[in-house]
Amino acid sequence: MLDLLKSLGKMSLMIFVPVSLNFSLHYFCDYLGCNHWTNLFGHNLACNACIDSKKIIKDHQIGIYWSIGTMFLNKLNDVVKDNKNLLKNDKTD
Repeated sequence: MLDLLKSLGKMSLMIFVPVSLNFSLHYFCDYLGCNHWTNLFGHNLACNACIDSKKIIKDHQIGIYWSIGTMFLNKLNDVVKDNKNLLKNDKTD
């Protein structure tokens, strides 16, 4: 039970930190006025850094979500295999 709580805590921390960093970064970039389309030309170095940071955080979050999805599908596959083996054993008895 303690291992389950530790793994859930680690997983929630793994999701919470990038998401909170993403929100704070978006608000900070909005505070600097970097959400206007003219900042895409790269004339302002601070806005350029904001755009790059947003992309890095987004890519990191996508990687996390893919990892969680892969882990979930692997666990689901294990459950299906276990149930298949149980059904196979029940038919032979």
